[in-house]
Amino acid sequence: MIFGLIRFLINQGNYHANEMLFIIFCIIFLFLCIKYMQEDKVVTFSRLEKKQLFQILIFVILDIVFLYIYTSIFKVSSGASSAFVDKRNDGYSFSFILSVAIFSPIEEELCLRGCVQKGTFQNSWLGIVFTSGLFSYLHSPFDAVSFLYYAISGLIYGVSYKLSDNLLVPILCHISYNSFIVFLSLI
Repeated sequence: MIFGLIRFLINQGNYHANEMLFIIFCIIFLFLCIKYMQEDKVVTFSRLEKKQLFQILIFVILDIVFLYIYTSIFKVSSGASSAFVDKRNDGYSFSFILSVAIFSPIEEELCLRGCVQKGTFQNSWLGIVFTSGLFSYLHSPFDAVSFLYYAISGLIYGVSYKLSDNLLVPILCHISYNSFIVFLSLI
């Protein structure tokens, strides 16, 4: 919450304002969060093994395919998707692209998968279900169909963490998925 509040104070929701300050703040803040969480052994990062690289690929493909099928059947609407469309109409700034594709996924995975799923629920299935619901709630869905859309995505990231026990796996899955969405919106 502090991260989001300070980011908003820097640019007041206008990603074209104070771009460099915004980017520098995000990089420093996330670096300090990761360092603090590693020192307190809240989360651990280990070198990715071949098996984990394969898991990332499978989970990203699963996320893209399943959610593409889901959105072709149901209309998904949320505060997150509305804000994304609004920014597209104004033209994406570099800080917005970095925020959606990199900063937010790292922040969300550190908090939800690292602190809550691993720290509070010891990476249990109950923790996966709880963090999936919380992940969905944080994306401000407008209806039950949209809530389920984000919950499924959160479930995919939670399971990827449970199976790998390496926070880099859900972080890279989330970054890959969000980057894919940004890329699609640019073409």
